[in-house]
Amino acid sequence: MILVLGTLIAWAANTTWRLASSLREKLTSVQIESFRIAEEFQASLMSINNALLRFESGRDPADLQSFRNESHKLDTWIDDEIPRLTTKHEQEVLTRINSVFDSYIQDAAPLLDQKRNPDVFLTQECLRKIEIDSKLLLALGSELAHSHREAMDSFLSTSNHSIALLQKVTFGSLLILLTLGSWITVMVYREMVAPLRAKIIENEFLIERQEKLASLGVLAAGVAHEIRNPLTAIKARLFTLEQSLGLSSVERNEVTFISQEISRLERIVNAILQFASPADPKRTPLSPSQLLKEVSILLAPELEKRSIAIKLDLQTDVSIQGDFEQLKQVLINLVKNASESITQRGRITLRSRTGVAKLRGTVKQLVFLEVEDTGKGIPPAVQKRLFDPFFTTKEKGTGLGLSISARIVEKHGGAMEYQTHLDHGAIFGIMLPANPSP
Repeated sequence: MILVLGTLIAWAANTTWRLASSLREKLTSVQIESFRIAEEFQASLMSINNALLRFESGRDPADLQSFRNESHKLDTWIDDEIPRLTTKHEQEVLTRINSVFDSYIQDAAPLLDQKRNPDVFLTQECLRKIEIDSKLLLALGSELAHSHREAMDSFLSTSNHSIALLQKVTFGSLLILLTLGSWITVMVYREMVAPLRAKIIENEFLIERQEKLASLGVLAAGVAHEIRNPLTAIKARLFTLEQSLGLSSVERNEVTFISQEISRLERIVNAILQFASPADPKRTPLSPSQLLKEVSILLAPELEKRSIAIKLDLQTDVSIQGDFEQLKQVLINLVKNASESITQRGRITLRSRTGVAKLRGTVKQLVFLEVEDTGKGIPPAVQKRLFDPFFTTKEKGTGLGLSISARIVEKHGGAMEYQTHLDHGAIFGIMLPANPSP
């Protein structure tokens, strides 16, 4: 489309340029007309003079008729040209020519009488007057040509200036249109093509990630099932051994340590199984405020022991559709991660708010459940792998907490986002569609 537009613009500019050049040539040829008037007038006057002299010398009626025809034609031509002239000076000159020509005809009248007696003195006097009139007419013809040429020069100068301006305007318009076309192309690419391309790349990345997670989930589930069976057997034998033997305090400590490690392995196995096949949420209308209050009540005592205050910032209570227990699990995981990022005294804020944002390609009304901390923030290197399964920076972490949380939120039709600045804490948010107003 842009290419066709540019081609049409170039064609229009080229056509205008050629027409302007052609008009310049035509106007230049009109300048020659300033000489044609004088030449035509002078030629007609010389033809009239020759016819008069021939008649005077030969008294041929044909010459007399020729004189009368030529003089009448010239007189008519003068009358016709006066209103056509464009300037006042040209009209004045041609009016004087008309007056002098009338005197010329009047002075030649005695010579045209075929019945007059030959009178040398009268003939010479008439010829002298005719000669004076002829010279004056020729001079006025030159003056007419000069005035006409000046008028045409002025007209041509103005026309040439207009043509030059037209060519500049055309060239400038072409540049403007080409610039506009380039700008439109850039804007179309920036506003439509680039976002679409980025969306395609993002979708391809998400699809690839989902396929990897699915494959990893299948593998992890198989491994977890294989581990669970011998782990259960080891735990049962350990319990039997603990009951059958009188263990000293040292031995009891060893058994307790082994039991704790077995419990940790069980938690890891359960987390793997939950990651591999998370349960579908049982959605019911629920209150964000009630959800955050329950999480706060549940974790406040543990956080107080570590000098971490937990605050509520309940800006909305617009209901959402979700599984209360699953969303509570996600929030508990986020609060625990936030508390672990706080090395000394700090604060965790649980916030609920509403807003309009794009979720899965559609702009809609959303409810945001946020966990904000005053911890040390997340380093850029960690941010790149934050939601990767089995990636952790904790000594005894499984690396599945955020991955499981993200999958639970996705099953609710929502998404997770975060903001962080080093040494200024982080904000993890859950975006969920708000229930339509009743």
